[in-house]
Order: sequence, then structure tokens, then C-alpha cells
Amino acid sequence: MGAIVPEFEDESLRELLESPYRIVYRVYTDRVDVVAVVHGARQMPQGL
Repeated sequence: MGAIVPEFEDESLRELLESPYRIVYRVYTDRVDVVAVVHGARQMPQGL
């Protein structure tokens, strides 16, 4: 699993860094949901 997203207190949100992008996702027991793909130079959107 990737690292916890530091901008959020939600430990279920994880991220992978694939330069220059941050891929934010949430893992469930039966699936993985991609929540956002954000360019590393941009701020992380609030309310994910």
C-alpha cells in the first residue's frame, strides 16, 4: 500500500507517486477506488 495522504486525517486515503502525478486512492476489502490524480505542482483538492 502507498503512503497516507498528509493533507488529510483520513487514514483510508493512500497515495502513490508516479512523477509528476500523485494518485490518491481508497482501499476496500473488495475493491480499490481511485479518488484523484493530481499533478504534483498543484495543491491537493479539499473534500476528497
